[in-house]
Amino acid sequence: QETVHQTGHSLTECNHDSMLSVERELYHRQLLEEFAWLSLIESSLVTLQHHSVSLRVARAGWTGNMVEFEAEKRGKAPQLLPLLPALLNTKREMWYSIESFLSAWARTSLIFFPDQRGDQARGQYLRKVFQMDEDHIIGNRKLRNDWMHFDERLDKALKTACDITPYDFVKRVGESKRLVLCEIATESFKITFLGKESHDLDPVTKVAEPLRKQMLERVSNLF
Repeated sequence: QETVHQTGHSLTECNHDSMLSVERELYHRQLLEEFAWLSLIESSLVTLQHHSVSLRVARAGWTGNMVEFEAEKRGKAPQLLPLLPALLNTKREMWYSIESFLSAWARTSLIFFPDQRGDQARGQYLRKVFQMDEDHIIGNRKLRNDWMHFDERLDKALKTACDITPYDFVKRVGESKRLVLCEIATESFKITFLGKESHDLDPVTKVAEPLRKQMLERVSNLF
């Protein structure tokens, strides 16, 4: 009986050690998986932050050149031609910056809010880690989708108005003197499609920094 008791005790200890080993292995695996996602989040947020700054710099450049251009235009003998290259250059910079920013936004958004092809459990877990509500701004890809499907919008618009302009840079929404598909308002910092669907760029360009702070805190807590 004593031998049976000792054997049973040994088996219990063995099972307990085995369970601990499995738990440690699962925890270690979860840790590695989370660290992999945190590494990608770090890269994505740094990229998003970089393009946010670039977009704001381009906006400031365009606004400054427009002020100079408008002042020259009001002069007695305006010399506008020398100012055009700088104005066109900042216009291109603004366009490139929006394009780059929204690409980075989409990648970051899909990490936390995966589409149907992504792992929903992973998205849910990362949102919990970063204390994100379901309506967090990073999950809103409406502006990105509108921008990336510009061709489809233009196809549709041209069927009803062949004289429509694809896009125009203005100070404030509604100031364009032409029929325009997309207004990029530099002063109010908004992008509007057909004067109806307006997207505010100010809050979306400020989202990367606080998320990156959360990410760094999470890494320090893990290790």
